[in-house]
Amino acid sequence: MSVEEKIPGDSEIKLELSKNSDDIEIETKTSFWNVFKWSMYDLANTIYSMVNCLIDY
Repeated sequence: MSVEEKIPGDSEIKLELSKNSDDIEIETKTSFWNVFKWSMYDLANTIYSMVNCLIDY
């Protein structure tokens, strides 16, 4: 997994250091919420497809 450290102050940027490599990823609150919203959209579509499949039978 990765370790996240909060930057002191009112900054909206988190630094994430992966143990597998020395790469540093910068994640903003906007990118976090975009990923979260798309995953919720995908989950809703999956549930809809499952329910719709049950109604067709």
